[in-house]
Amino acid sequence: MKPFDSLDDEEKEEIFSAYLDGELPSEEVQVLETRLAVDSEARDRLEALRKTWQLLDFLPKAEVSASFTERTMKKLVLPTRTLPRLAWKSALAQAAFALVLVLAFSGGFLGYYFAGNRSASQMSLIRDLMLFENKRLYEAAGDLDFLRKLDTPDLFGDPASGN
Repeated sequence: MKPFDSLDDEEKEEIFSAYLDGELPSEEVQVLETRLAVDSEARDRLEALRKTWQLLDFLPKAEVSASFTERTMKKLVLPTRTLPRLAWKSALAQAAFALVLVLAFSGGFLGYYFAGNRSASQMSLIRDLMLFENKRLYEAAGDLDFLRKLDTPDLFGDPASGN
């Protein structure tokens, strides 16, 4: 329970009502009774509420006809259910999320596929690029047969074997 001074009037009335009804937990009853012992204003408000409740006992009891319950129940209109609309919105949100996931995975797959799988023409261009970058070295050699002889392992050893 919050400190009694920090409660607004409605909260104090609720605590007083619960106290008079016997619904207040025992710890809060002790706190309230301690407060009532020192606070005359709170004691006066509690006593006024108790007298008001006692006056309710003097009011005449209303007689209800036997058909009152039946007529009241017939007049009650069941509230329309808003749950299907919420379910529809939830399903739409889930479908949109699934669509975004599918598009993201598709885009990732296509990007990987086209970046990773180079066609034969692209590989040819890459080999030609390497040839073009080293063109001045090849021109200095003069003869293509001479370059092929330089590539044989018998001349300088096999570079893969480390010789």
